[in-house]
Amino acid sequence: MIWIDVAIVVVVALSATIGFFRGFLREALGLATWILAFYLAFVLAAPASVYLQRWIDSGSARLAVAFAIVFLGVLVAGAIFNYLLGRLINQTGFAGTDRAVGIIFGVVRGVAVLIVLVLLAGVTPVPRDSWWQRSIFIGQLEAGALWVRGYLPPDIAHAITYPDAPSTLPAGRTTTTST
Repeated sequence: MIWIDVAIVVVVALSATIGFFRGFLREALGLATWILAFYLAFVLAAPASVYLQRWIDSGSARLAVAFAIVFLGVLVAGAIFNYLLGRLINQTGFAGTDRAVGIIFGVVRGVAVLIVLVLLAGVTPVPRDSWWQRSIFIGQLEAGALWVRGYLPPDIAHAITYPDAPSTLPAGRTTTTST
């Protein structure tokens, strides 16, 4: 096992540990809150920016501030709800089960983060480095990244390559691999 494999194990273990301490429901609600915050900020930023005209002249700055206000507002509301839910879970006696499932959620989240990092590395020359090729775990993460790549728009998917990886994308789309 080389340094990158140790780093991969540490990332997954750290994510699992966080999942244990926070529990599944709080972790899932936290993820849902972030998704909802992005969604509502995209949907409500333009209408909310109208209320900022008195203070901000620039339309793009007004839109950015409105986006930030909606995004942060949803995150704060979600954090308060998440805190209250955590207190309720601890009082109901389901904390042990919630934490055990939280470990699984943490492992899945850790692997998902690593797959995204491997996906991003696919647009760089890093996958051709010797340490990348010698890694025990990166091959499995590459398989996950290739699966995700199949769902990306073709112009983005074509930029993500790994040595010795299949160049075929779903629905007959193809990309070239560089070795």
